[in-house]
Amino acid sequence: RIIMELTFNVENLSKPWFRALIGIIFIVAGYFCVTSNDVSGITRESCVEAEATLYELRMDSIKGNSKRGAWLIFDDYDASLTVHSSCATDELTDALIALKKGDKLKFLHSDTTIYELWANGKLLLDFDTASKKISENVSLVIYMGYILIPAGVLFILSVPIAALIKKVKKK
Repeated sequence: RIIMELTFNVENLSKPWFRALIGIIFIVAGYFCVTSNDVSGITRESCVEAEATLYELRMDSIKGNSKRGAWLIFDDYDASLTVHSSCATDELTDALIALKKGDKLKFLHSDTTIYELWANGKLLLDFDTASKKISENVSLVIYMGYILIPAGVLFILSVPIAALIKKVKKK
């Protein structure tokens, strides 16, 4: 049986393979942050407008975070859709919790994200507000990617230095 342990400490940072591994992880994570979160092209016209009957509502919550997203599952619509947690105000969360199975909902969505939501003739989520909040949230993730990529490159570029330090310590 092989037990593998990866601990992060100063001693590990002196190991060239560990620096290279951290660099690769940072670059890959940064790449996904930058490329998989583009919502800039989403307009009201590019969204799908639909009407469906609510089957189930699942509220997401991160421990210690009052922002809650929601998954809506429908009787008569093929996709399960989400209300992004960055749009979750107390008022919206309360309105979503008050929805009942069988309620008719009208919405605009792109992929699996709802950008506008109407229930029982009442606007629960406005497109402009939702797109602004989601864009702001996604921008933070993209900026994090822009930080992770150069940090990963620096880790990889520091591999020869770590190898040299290790060699000098052995002597």
